Amino acid sequence: MLLAGLYALTAKGYVEIADTGFSVQSARALYRQGTLAIEPGFGTLAGPDGRHYSRYGPALPLLYLPLIALGEGAGAATGLDPALVSDFLVSLANAPWGALCCALLALLALRWGASLEQACGLAVLLGLGTVLWRYATCDFNEALQACLLLGAYAGLTADPSRRGPALGASLAMGALLACKVVFVLYLPLGLLYAALQPARRRQLPLLAIGPVLGLVFVLGMNALRFGSPFETGYGQSAAGFGLSALPRNLWLLTLSSEAGMFVYSPILALGLAGWPRFFRRRPREAALAAALIALNLLVAASWSSPTGGWSWGPRLLVPALPLWLLPALYAWPRQDRVAARRGLAALSLASLLVAGIGALQTTQEYHHLRFTAAPAEVRDELPGDVLGVSLILSKKLRGQGGRYPLRDFGVDSPAVVDTGAFESFQGLNLWTSHAARKLRRPALAWLPLLCAPWLLLLLLPYRRALGKD
Repeated sequence: MLLAGLYALTAKGYVEIADTGFSVQSARALYRQGTLAIEPGFGTLAGPDGRHYSRYGPALPLLYLPLIALGEGAGAATGLDPALVSDFLVSLANAPWGALCCALLALLALRWGASLEQACGLAVLLGLGTVLWRYATCDFNEALQACLLLGAYAGLTADPSRRGPALGASLAMGALLACKVVFVLYLPLGLLYAALQPARRRQLPLLAIGPVLGLVFVLGMNALRFGSPFETGYGQSAAGFGLSALPRNLWLLTLSSEAGMFVYSPILALGLAGWPRFFRRRPREAALAAALIALNLLVAASWSSPTGGWSWGPRLLVPALPLWLLPALYAWPRQDRVAARRGLAALSLASLLVAGIGALQTTQEYHHLRFTAAPAEVRDELPGDVLGVSLILSKKLRGQGGRYPLRDFGVDSPAVVDTGAFESFQGLNLWTSHAARKLRRPALAWLPLLCAPWLLLLLLPYRRALGKD
C-alpha cells in the first residue's frame, strides 16, 4: 500500500510512451467499434484484410479495456474528454503491479527465513532504489512483466507438495507470454528445473497449463490480426537479434554509465555480494534465478536496441530485476555490524537518489536535447542520462527549465536548446505538476510532498520488528 501510494503520486498522468499508445488505441477501438484495427503507424502491421493492428502484446489491449470503459463513463458523467480520463488511468496502471512485485519479493524472503526487517527492506529497496520506480510510474509495461516473472519464480520454487503455488506459477507464465511472446524462451528453464526434481516432476502437467493457454491465445490473435499464427506483428524487424555486438552490449547493460544496471540501481551491488551464500544455502533456487537473469541479459544484449530505445537505464532487463536483488537477503548486515549497516544506508541513499531522478523527470526531454536538438558534431560529448537528466532536474527545481545552454552540460558549444514547445517537458514529470499547469492551480504541484509523509503511517504496525534502524 505504501509503494502503490507513492507510485500513484509520482505517475505521469498521460500516455507517455508511443508504444503504449498503440495498445491503448486498440483497446479504445475494441470498446467503441468492436475491432482491434487502428490507424497505421510505426507500431502497426497490416493484416490480410488491409487494416492495421498494433504489433505489441495481444493481451495489453484487453488489460487496458476496463480502464478505457471507466474513462468513457467518467468522461460522460463529468463532461471531460473521455480519452484524457482513460489516458490518466492508463498512466496509473503499472503502480499496483510494481507494488505487488515488491510485496512478492518480501513474501519470498519471509518464506526463506528472513526477518521482517530484511523482507520489508528488500521490498522498499526494490521499489524505491532501482529502476523499477521509474517503470511502475510510466506506461511501459516492464513492471507488469517483472511482477509476473517473479510470481512464476516464487510459485515454481515453493513447497512441491502444494498445488496452488504451482498453478499460480503456471498462470503467471501464461499471462507473461500473452503480454510478450519472447518469454517463450524462458519456458525450458522452468520446466527443466521441475523435471530435475522428483518431487516436482509430477507437477509438470500443471505447470504446462498456463503456458499452453498463453501460447494458444497468442497464436490465435496473430492469425486473427496478421493472417499467420507465427507473425508476431514485428514483421522483418523480428529478425533483429544477433551476437556480433554481444560483448559491447553486455558491458553497456551492466556497468556502463550509459545504461548499466549497477549504475542506475547501485543497491544491486548488495545482491551481487549475496550470490555465493545464496548458492550454498539454496543451490537449485539460485541456479534458476541465475539462469533467468543470464537469459534475460543475453536476449536484451542480442536485440538491435539493447537498452529498449529512449528509456531510463536498461529497460529490457527490468523483468528479471527482482532476481538481481534477491541474493541481498544473504548479504544483509547484522544488527551488531555498525559499519556494514552504515554502508548499506549510504548505498541505499545513493540508489534512492538515482531512482528518484528517473521517476521525477522524463528521460525523453534529455534524449531530445542530446540526440535531436543538439548540433551533430557535439552530441557524442554530452554526458550520459543519469548526469544529463540530473542537470535538467536541478535547473527545473531552481526555476530555470526550458532553455538549456550546452555549456552547462560540459560541452564547448554556444548552442542553446529550447524545449518550451513540448508541453510534457515542462516542470516535473508528475501528473500533479501537469495538472497544476493545465488547471492553473499551483498548489496541486505540492500534493506529492503533502501526501507522502502520511503514507509512512502504513509502516506503524511493523515499527517494533523494524527496530531502531
